[in-house]
Amino acid sequence: MQQRGATDITLVEGGRGIFEIRAAGQLLFSKAKSGHFPTDAELAALPLGSV
Repeated sequence: MQQRGATDITLVEGGRGIFEIRAAGQLLFSKAKSGHFPTDAELAALPLGSV
């Protein structure tokens, strides 16, 4: 994520196996919705520069 220009990354402990990637309050990826952790390709496709 930092290699793609994300400069302020915070890991927030959650519960129930929830894993989400958010930027500027916008949900970019949800393990609960997709059923899996993001692949490298999915991470590379996240619109980090637009949020």
